Amino acid sequence: MKELELLEKLQAVELTIADLSARIADIPLRLRQLEQDHEQAAGGLHAAEARLTASDKERRALEGEIADLKAKVSKYQDQSLQVKTNLEYQAIHKEIATAKAQIDAVETQILEHMFESDQLKARVKEERELAARLQAEIEAERKKVEAERQAIEGDLASAGAEREGQARELPPEVLRYYERIRDARGGHALARAEAELCSGCKMRIRPQHLAELKLGSELVQCEHCQRILLWKEPPAGANPSG
Repeated sequence: MKELELLEKLQAVELTIADLSARIADIPLRLRQLEQDHEQAAGGLHAAEARLTASDKERRALEGEIADLKAKVSKYQDQSLQVKTNLEYQAIHKEIATAKAQIDAVETQILEHMFESDQLKARVKEERELAARLQAEIEAERKKVEAERQAIEGDLASAGAEREGQARELPPEVLRYYERIRDARGGHALARAEAELCSGCKMRIRPQHLAELKLGSELVQCEHCQRILLWKEPPAGANPSG
């Protein structure tokens, strides 16, 4: 039956269009994932740079603190030359010892910051290299995706034109009949009869309907899912009921 053949071709091209449309719709999601990967890499770089800046700032503050403590030690040492009693000397000596202990503690902190700074510089270098590599990969993938988009859009335009041509060959009432079932069945208006079962809903086809389908003189619907049934003769030697 010519109309059935046309409907089969129409469904095939419409399913192709649906697949191409889904691939087009997926492209913005893929591009967004690329952007998120880049943002994540940039975030790691910014965090490392911020910590390096903060560590260097803290180290400079500690260096200023040491300068103040050394000035205090020098002041106490000058005062120790002018004291007149042993008690005054002991008090100043205690202040000097306290200040020197503070200097030692601060110098330890400075060394820790210097060690941290070296580590952070290495990390910043790694993060910059990672960000640059990801950026290059993203740009390459973006070009690939855009080329893919253009190819899909070309295929989609061709499939759309093919669909329109096939639709024009069908009687309007048959086309409306097909479209009504297609819309109700998620794009699949046709189903094959396989081993006396409808491939769409897996329900058994009554012998009378199966006989009408084999005659091919009219469109036959599955009484369960309402899809238009297709019949294909099994290969020679095959078990029709298997």
